[in-house]
Amino acid sequence: QENPQGIERSVLIQPVHVGPRCAIENAVVGPHVSMAEGVTIRNAIVRDSILADGAHVEGAVLEGSIVGPDARGRGRAATVNLGDNSEVTW
Repeated sequence: QENPQGIERSVLIQPVHVGPRCAIENAVVGPHVSMAEGVTIRNAIVRDSILADGAHVEGAVLEGSIVGPDARGRGRAATVNLGDNSEVTW
């Protein structure tokens, strides 16, 4: 049965805000992470970051980052400020 909160095989280290319709899979999220609506985090570590509506992070380690609406980040460890509708692969 699917997790009703969209959190699968992941660890949340508080404080963390998870907005509606977020999907978190195989990830470590927190501390100090805020996720707006529809954020996806897969196979990643995210801490001290803000992720806007529809942001997608996969296979990355993010710290001290801001990921804009509908922006996508994939790859390695980084600190980024990724604007709206952007995509970066490291």
